[in-house]
Amino acid sequence: MEEIDIGQWLRTDETSEAVLGLEMVSEQLYKIRNNHYHWKWAIIALHNSFQGFMVLALQGSNGLNIVTDKCSKEWLLAYEQKCCLYPERKLEPFLGLYKRIKSKRMLQHTLSKRFEPRGNQNNNVRN
Repeated sequence: MEEIDIGQWLRTDETSEAVLGLEMVSEQLYKIRNNHYHWKWAIIALHNSFQGFMVLALQGSNGLNIVTDKCSKEWLLAYEQKCCLYPERKLEPFLGLYKRIKSKRMLQHTLSKRFEPRGNQNNNVRN
């Protein structure tokens, strides 16, 4: 059995989460042929990947578009007061991120566009 070094940490970032999540969806969908239980893991991976891509689309240069409004206000106040203690960043919940990718917050770059859901996409995300 291989030894595990407990001094190592799992490191990830927004891009890895989004892309590797899609790879996991693909792997789980392939496994569904033999065991329907893998639907659970496909759905979890798809949710994680979708959240990762929403974060990438929204984050901007300061990352304040992806945190809760309360956190954003507290962080900006600390910045304006040149405070050395910034509040801990708290990610906006999934449905809040979804709402934001459909809002003006997406217009932060010249070529950026709001997400415009088609068909049942809104209902599928909420259910």
